Amino acid sequence: MSCTLLRGSFVIRYPDLPRQGPEPDGDTVKFLPDTPALVEGLPRRSGRPPDINARGISVRLEAIDALETHFEETHQELTGANTARDELLRLLGFTNVRFFADLPNKIESADLDTMRGHVLSNGVDANGRLIAFVYPGEHPGPDGAAVFVDEPLVDQSVNARLLAAGNAYPAFYATLPATLRTHLADVSRAARDAQPPTGLWPRSTADPNAPATVADLTGLQQLVIWPKLFRRIVPYLLRRLAARRSSACSCWTGSNRATCTTSSTPPATRSSSPCGPNSSSSAQTPHPPAPDPAHARPQRATCSSWPRYPTRSEPTADTRPSPCSTPPRRRST
Repeated sequence: MSCTLLRGSFVIRYPDLPRQGPEPDGDTVKFLPDTPALVEGLPRRSGRPPDINARGISVRLEAIDALETHFEETHQELTGANTARDELLRLLGFTNVRFFADLPNKIESADLDTMRGHVLSNGVDANGRLIAFVYPGEHPGPDGAAVFVDEPLVDQSVNARLLAAGNAYPAFYATLPATLRTHLADVSRAARDAQPPTGLWPRSTADPNAPATVADLTGLQQLVIWPKLFRRIVPYLLRRLAARRSSACSCWTGSNRATCTTSSTPPATRSSSPCGPNSSSSAQTPHPPAPDPAHARPQRATCSSWPRYPTRSEPTADTRPSPCSTPPRRRST
């Protein structure tokens, strides 16, 4: 397999903007190439250009998929996710890395913000990232040289070392030659079949040998499953949660009066609208409290979100439209 050698530095923190710096994880790290023009010349099989700027470009490690430390405001099991991330940084030479307490994916301090290294890349992915095998230190070849990548050279990469330790799942792009796919699959299998299995493998589930039940997003975040499967399930669960909240809010906003029901619950026992300023996407859809017979009064038409209805001290003539009623039509003259 022929790859392009790119010399440069791995970057984990911006000294001038530390709270806006990179967010390395177990299979992605920022890289600042010595010759950015070489990145522009790499194959773009998806058609997307590289997402590179003056601070560098993200490198997606070839052949591995680590547990997600952050994905659409969620994450996977943090024990495995953080272990893979910390080991990646250690293998690249970073030491004494500390993360912000309130920004757990941003690096607050480290002995060095950048480390020299090199990558062997065969192209740019659909997200504008380099796909590459990554290595600490300098390569003897000239920048931009074509380097043939075989099994011994792959074994020296951070990618293969993470697989060998059981800190990542194997995940192969179609552009990776079959010989290297077979070799790296064997490396991963050795970690999984070890006695005892190493890394994440003792906790891995959602496969033919260990099916998993996913009840909700909270439960999903505790599982150790193939990250690509996790990234497919998360949008589904978020859409389902949004649909439930939308249904709970629909009568309150008047967008769907068909959801209106009747309730004899006194106003003092009712919850505020789930669409209010204190609601959150993780909140459970509220349910009406059980009626208290001591406060029972004649049923009135109210919405499932329980908006306020007139009290006895207010006029009995209904000068305000019911939240569940259809506005009267104007008669034509």
